[in-house]
Amino acid sequence: MVRPANPANPPCPRCGCVATVGKGHMHGRPRWSCGGYARSFGPTTGTALYRLKTPAAEVAHTLLVVLRRGSLLAAADVTRHTYEPVGRWLRQAGAQAEALTAALVHDLAVG
Repeated sequence: MVRPANPANPPCPRCGCVATVGKGHMHGRPRWSCGGYARSFGPTTGTALYRLKTPAAEVAHTLLVVLRRGSLLAAADVTRHTYEPVGRWLRQAGAQAEALTAALVHDLAVG
């Protein structure tokens, strides 16, 4: 039995299909299933936070320290993370920077 799509669910980040249904939770995070693509996705699919085990707030704080200090090593010392994940988070955030900028500009225009 297939559950009907809920309009409150987010659209599929892969194909944009709005016919998504809830698929429960995995590791404390919600999951949805795409009606058109037949694959499941979570709230961070397609973002710089995808597949990270560190909480998003902690990653954001660490990246803010990198921006303020100007050094990965300084940020690693302040946040108690090693150099490698801080650099990986920075590269992933850089790859998503254009989408993030567009979203922030949209939020500023709307708000």
